[in-house]
Amino acid sequence: MKEIVLIPYKEVYQHINVSREMRRLSLYDIKKLKEVFYFERKKALKLYRQLDAIYDIRKLNFAHEFNLKVLYLEDCVFNEYEPKKEELISSTITFLIAQFFIQKYLEKLRINQN
Repeated sequence: MKEIVLIPYKEVYQHINVSREMRRLSLYDIKKLKEVFYFERKKALKLYRQLDAIYDIRKLNFAHEFNLKVLYLEDCVFNEYEPKKEELISSTITFLIAQFFIQKYLEKLRINQN
């Protein structure tokens, strides 16, 4: 399997305005944040599975943090505590970042295959 060059976080931050997303998400209540969390997670997981099918995703720079955040709400339910607004926001932003990374890596892999 061919190695791909890692995308630096700096490139991600040029395309995703994290501070704007944090401000936007901070306006939501916990219920709405949960909805956004699940929505963005679902999109990220779909892309994650596509990439994982063709490349060892564990080698990529965003995968560890993504995997830590993906089960946050399930962990809250299991441990019987209320989710924290800041953690929901952080997790949702991680999903947005992961989506960007995955889309770019999929593009790179498609280019390398041609």
